[in-house]
Amino acid sequence: MRFLKNKIIFLLTLVLLSFITCKQNNENNTRKITSVLKDKTNSSKNVVIKGFADDAKAFDYMNFINYSYFRGANHDNLFKEKINDTTIFTLESINQAQIIEVFSFGDSTNYSTRIFASPGDSIAMLIDKRGIGFNGRNASQYNFFAELDSTNTEWAKNKYKGDIKDYKKRCLSIYKRRHQFFEDYIVKNQVSNDFKRIVGAELKFEYLYNLVAPRSVTTEFGFNVNSQEGFFQTIAKDYDVERDGFFDVGDYMDHITINDFKRPELLNEDYFKRSLVAFIRSYYVNYGRLNYSTVNFKTEKEYIQNHLNGSLENYAITSLIHDYYEKGFGQGKIDREEIKNLIHEYKDKGLNPSYREALDRIDEKLDAFGLKFPEKVMAERLIGLSGDTVTLDNVLKKAKNKIKVLDLWASWCSPCISEITKTKTFRKHLANNENIEWVFISVDSHQEKWLNKSKELREFLKNEYQYRLLNTDKSSIISFLTDNRPGTFMIPRYIIIGYNDKIETISAPRPSDSLIFTNLITKIKIDNP
Repeated sequence: MRFLKNKIIFLLTLVLLSFITCKQNNENNTRKITSVLKDKTNSSKNVVIKGFADDAKAFDYMNFINYSYFRGANHDNLFKEKINDTTIFTLESINQAQIIEVFSFGDSTNYSTRIFASPGDSIAMLIDKRGIGFNGRNASQYNFFAELDSTNTEWAKNKYKGDIKDYKKRCLSIYKRRHQFFEDYIVKNQVSNDFKRIVGAELKFEYLYNLVAPRSVTTEFGFNVNSQEGFFQTIAKDYDVERDGFFDVGDYMDHITINDFKRPELLNEDYFKRSLVAFIRSYYVNYGRLNYSTVNFKTEKEYIQNHLNGSLENYAITSLIHDYYEKGFGQGKIDREEIKNLIHEYKDKGLNPSYREALDRIDEKLDAFGLKFPEKVMAERLIGLSGDTVTLDNVLKKAKNKIKVLDLWASWCSPCISEITKTKTFRKHLANNENIEWVFISVDSHQEKWLNKSKELREFLKNEYQYRLLNTDKSSIISFLTDNRPGTFMIPRYIIIGYNDKIETISAPRPSDSLIFTNLITKIKIDNP
């Protein structure tokens, strides 16, 4: 049972990651940890995990997701060494107790769970056919989530089906069962006060996030994931006041106020951070369409500044800038100034380093506006379907009097392929009505894989505008887009080039956000009459 539950959780984690991005040259959507043979001592800020596995490959791609980073990422200061049959992972600089997500690809299956870890912990991890289990002095704190998820109360099974009141009842039922399991667990097992405080709060905010972002989207794997279009926008198409009566949104949201979020000690936790942003954006600020406009940007900014301070304010503002930029805000002359001013106001405020890094990257992308690709990038050679090679400059000249969208994708990138297949009609509309040419550039390392996938997708792609980077590992395009940090390159990636080959944006929103994408094209045309 534990094995089956862990597999479900892992697949759901993978699905959620796939909605975001794929990393270049990483068909398993994870990175291999570099083995570093060092004499490690378990300092007061280290977490040491000694692993034993029946599945030898399980430790080759082991990930420890740290949510103290801006949006959660594999722990940076992670070291691995192997001594006989034991693999030792050292997570350095764990500054306070927190929930860490653990997942890995094995030889024939995958493994996933969450653990509650504290600075100085020494943990024994066992991977076998049942899944991941833990031993050690605080084993009850490490095994809690695996045991909780065996109770058949997974959120991923709870789909919003158009009746918001029924959805709330089911959410409340799931939360009550999970919370009761937690209450019973802390009575039967010896756990720390930090565990009680942090895990109890995270279960509550997990419930609240499922309220404010109903699970209205079903993935190809059959999991139900949270809507990102805003609460009122999600339910508007289904709710009829005359039929359903008055909807008391305050009662639905359990009368949660912004004061309930004034808990900066929880900024290491995934669902607290998700809930904070979602409640501000979808409940406290916006009651209409979540359109990522200048008005909404200013309104949300003012709300955050008036109601939060310190690290909570810094996180909320960083999320505001990041999320609006991802939806195309800041890619017109007026809103570009608005977002850059806010970046410069905050990035020197002693931010969490990962917040600062997120703002720096956006700032760099905004600075590319109106520039042209360097000569080295324009001279990069691409290979076409027929095997002929051309430069990027040649490709852009073919569509000289059009706006060009460079679509960077790969045969192994599920989100890329999903965008290609579901936006065919929208791309045709842009070509016919907005004078836009779509150029597909694959970052596949292998020619055959690219050609096979291109053939499979031929009804969605235009042959005359399909290319592959001739040398992915030494690509000037990728170096330019990542400021010579190729390991940070993510796809799908959409670059919009204007009429005079000037860069309009090097990180456009996904075309599946058709309204957002259309608004961006409109801004570009207004800026370039």
